[in-house]
Amino acid sequence: MGGLFGGGGQSFSETRLGGLQVSQSVYGIPIPMVYGKTRITCNLIDYVDFNGAAHTSSAGGKGGGSSNTSYSYSATILFGLCIGGASGEIQLISAWQDKNKWTTTVATTGSATSPVNSALGSMAVTTPYSTPAAMYTAMGGWNLFDGNSAQSAWGYMTTNHADHAIDYRGLAYFSCSNFGLLSGATMGNWSYEVKGLKRYSVSIDDANPVDVLTDFFTHPSHGAGFPAAKLGDLSNFSNWCVASGLFISPFFVTQKPAIDHWVDILDALASEAVYSDGLLKIIPYGDAAITGNGVTFTPNLSPAYYLTDDDYLDANQPVLATRIAQANAYNQIPVEYANRANDYILTTMTVNDQATIENYGLRPDSVHKWNFIAAPAVAAIAAQMKLQRSVYVRNQYTVRLSWMYARVEPMDILALNESALGL
Repeated sequence: MGGLFGGGGQSFSETRLGGLQVSQSVYGIPIPMVYGKTRITCNLIDYVDFNGAAHTSSAGGKGGGSSNTSYSYSATILFGLCIGGASGEIQLISAWQDKNKWTTTVATTGSATSPVNSALGSMAVTTPYSTPAAMYTAMGGWNLFDGNSAQSAWGYMTTNHADHAIDYRGLAYFSCSNFGLLSGATMGNWSYEVKGLKRYSVSIDDANPVDVLTDFFTHPSHGAGFPAAKLGDLSNFSNWCVASGLFISPFFVTQKPAIDHWVDILDALASEAVYSDGLLKIIPYGDAAITGNGVTFTPNLSPAYYLTDDDYLDANQPVLATRIAQANAYNQIPVEYANRANDYILTTMTVNDQATIENYGLRPDSVHKWNFIAAPAVAAIAAQMKLQRSVYVRNQYTVRLSWMYARVEPMDILALNESALGL
């Protein structure tokens, strides 16, 4: 109508945004401790150089034209990842932004070449990049800093923003200068597959639980402050885990008592923590020799004491035996784990004891959230052990002994002899 009656065309100008729209930037949250290889989210720790570039298009017509102005945005960004390690120990293997994924087959730390200023909305990747540097460049010119003890400040910040040039020693982080943002000055939701601390070997990216526990409790800078001299001999526990293939990839990001982080882990590993004689000991329930991954686990099956009627203090009821009814034992164990084969999507694996289900009906346990497990094979082993103990270990024996047996520790083996019970 403006063209018909001599009026001008209508113009539109998008409102220019004044800052970056982020999914998470929280002050004071714990820095994740990552062991083995797993997928984590990140926390924005700094950004500068926010810029909105105007793009105007015009269209002519009789009686006047119209124009449209929109903006594209960029910023220099730093994402905090996790606790750093030795030089090259923290490695970034894959990255996700919303539904887009970048990955590399080379497991070494690299830095990007010249930045590429482009939004990532249409850059879905289906094949791996040959090197980390190639992957970082394709992502828009990112850089990985592994948080080693000699880490220097990012050169870009030193040159352009000296007041932001922090070395962040002990913190692994990911950075990009003048990164092209998505529409609305947003970054999207980012997550990363990180190779963290204490990976077992070149071929096994998960960690030996003993190495995780030792570092978690005793490391001088990021450990729980537990004295290393107070750790008992964990070699047999290590043999149990390695021979059984029970490798884990936990990441710790919540604040709670240190041992509480380990309750579920030890449950999955069929082991118990015992503090005795001034030492923290981890004792497996395993009662058969196992050989695997070049290691042999040999259980200690020697009783600490052989007890008879002369040792019990209750003459009328020397040994009290209780037994969970078979119909009340859980015969289905569901386990939730982070499935590495499916981009670490939480997956529930269920194991059943079909014989007891057929005889007594289905009795499912609640879901065990063992998200520190990333390999389906490990989840299957742990779930099966939990199932077997539930179905087949149902007896409990209670005795009262004199103080002469005060040195008996939890997880010690006692031989019970009691004729009335047929023991």
